[in-house]
Amino acid sequence: MKRLHLFFIFALIFIRRRYKFLLLTSGFILILVFSIFSFRKVFIPIQIVEGVVGTYDEKNLPDVVSNLITTKFVEIDEKGLPSTTGLTEGWEATSEAKEYIFKIKKDKKWSVATL
Repeated sequence: MKRLHLFFIFALIFIRRRYKFLLLTSGFILILVFSIFSFRKVFIPIQIVEGVVGTYDEKNLPDVVSNLITTKFVEIDEKGLPSTTGLTEGWEATSEAKEYIFKIKKDKKWSVATL
């Protein structure tokens, strides 16, 4: 019992001596927690939920769902040329424009999957 009494006396003395620091620290923590919960929509991306009625497999998946779960390898811009907005960072064409060589972005990996 004496130890518990001494602990409370020590805690009271500690709080009296450092009350300004404790108030500033607790105020800062409250502001930080409030900011995180208030602005979490800015830092956490919005979740998209898409519903599709019917039975589908990987061969007949609707474009709406396919566009949400995959990234296009290359997109064609308004001039009819491949753009680098997808998985590629650049491309070259042969002189007859029958063959295109694409450079994949460094942080992406290429895999040939067979179904």
